Amino acid sequence: MSIEIATAADLDDVRNDLTADYVQVNDIDLSGYSNWNPIGDSDNHFTGSYDGQNYTINNLTIVSDAEISNYQALFGYASGATFQNMQFDNVNVDVVDSYVAALLGMSAYDASAPCNIDNIKVHSGAIKGNTSIGAIIGEGDYATVKNCEVNINIYGRDNDGWGSNYLGGIMGLAYYANIDNCTYKGTIDATAANSADYIGGIIGMLVENEVTNSDVIADIIGND
Repeated sequence: MSIEIATAADLDDVRNDLTADYVQVNDIDLSGYSNWNPIGDSDNHFTGSYDGQNYTINNLTIVSDAEISNYQALFGYASGATFQNMQFDNVNVDVVDSYVAALLGMSAYDASAPCNIDNIKVHSGAIKGNTSIGAIIGEGDYATVKNCEVNINIYGRDNDGWGSNYLGGIMGLAYYANIDNCTYKGTIDATAANSADYIGGIIGMLVENEVTNSDVIADIIGND
């Protein structure tokens, strides 16, 4: 049986059981969390499922001018997880870390445990990070992402003089991922970094597999 998520506190408690199935039953306002701590990390992956039932998560905020840690998003790190029917409004992620997104920082490089992501909408806000930055996933190895819509701006920024690489509207970087029927509208801007490589409307860099049936209406501004 799925666990119901009705409040911001309920959502925060998801980190206490990373294997369960969750279903959102209300719009959730995260404005009470001035610096959201992502659910799951490189040592403790989220492996369950989350169905937002088309309710909205409002005011996700992660902001720091100093390095916190990588994998900055609502969910930091996942393997074999399913995310579906989720909406985000007024996202504010501004960090100098890598693997940065609204939904998921990174899906594990594990062919036996792919993440499946379906019908995610990110309506407004901005995401800023150093490397591997996307609205849905920062780095989406072996992930399948479909039916997603994004209307948000994405910015690359330096970290101690390092350039900003792998910026995309849906996903920053991925190995063996599939993206289908996704739309990105917005601006992707890397001019704040001293250099930038691999910038794209849907994905910055995809190694193997494909992007299909997807559309971009975007200003993409790089930096040599």
